[in-house]
Amino acid sequence: MSIDYSQQIGKKMTTRGHKKICIHVENILYIQCHGELSTIFLNDSSYLMEIRPIRAFEEDFSNMGFIRISRNTLVNGKYLTKLDTLQGKRLVDTANF
Repeated sequence: MSIDYSQQIGKKMTTRGHKKICIHVENILYIQCHGELSTIFLNDSSYLMEIRPIRAFEEDFSNMGFIRISRNTLVNGKYLTKLDTLQGKRLVDTANF
């Protein structure tokens, strides 16, 4: 199966915190969630926090190559170098994280 990551180019996500910040979807490495609090890790080593469940991000980015690798982590497939499954668990290998 081939995923077209070009759908990420030019797409922006606006955080809904105290400040409105626009970020390019292609700059998101992964999103990690603890309850309703999500941390969005970017490819420039910065991060943002937003009160939003991971399932909302998963729905928004479902056609852009993001992969849910665990209950609380959504990864941008564009940055993956390897994805394996061992005893029902997904193992991720990436050069960028």
